[in-house]
This record gives sequence, structure tokens and C-alpha cells, in this order.
Amino acid sequence: TTGTGNVTVDEGDTVVLGITETGEDYTVTAPDGSPVTGSPAAGFDLGAITPVQAGVYTFSSDDGGTGSGCTAQLTIDVVPDTTGCTLT
Repeated sequence: TTGTGNVTVDEGDTVVLGITETGEDYTVTAPDGSPVTGSPAAGFDLGAITPVQAGVYTFSSDDGGTGSGCTAQLTIDVVPDTTGCTLT
């Protein structure tokens, strides 16, 4: 199966990615194509998120190597912190 979703967070929020209804191993790929550090048991911790981390994250499983796994995507939008920003 395939799924998509969107979430908006504030810059500096702690973000941990995970799938709640799974007994399978899976990986998470960041928008730049790099793997996100973590594990299904502990979650994939992005830490205090910044606007640079915004984008589409891909969750992938391979269902034990059978080739019948699934992918799902989550788009994360980050609202920049404008505290202390002075416009003239």
C-alpha cells in the first residue's frame, strides 16, 4: 500500500517520526535522499527541526525481503521562528 500525509510544525519543535501500526522493520529517507538515523522501535529523531529539514520524508518497508513491502510519504512544512526579526 501507499500513503501520503502533511504536517506543519514550528521551527525548534522536536520531531520524531514513526509508524504506529507496524510490526515490520522500515526505513525513513529524508528529502535530500539521505537515511534518517533511528529505528522502528525508538523512532527516527529529527531533533529540534529547522526550515532546512522541511520536505517529503519517505517511509519504506520490504516485508521481510519478499518485495511486497510498502511506501508512504509525509510532507513536513516548517514555520520559521521570526522572534527577534526586525523588518525596516
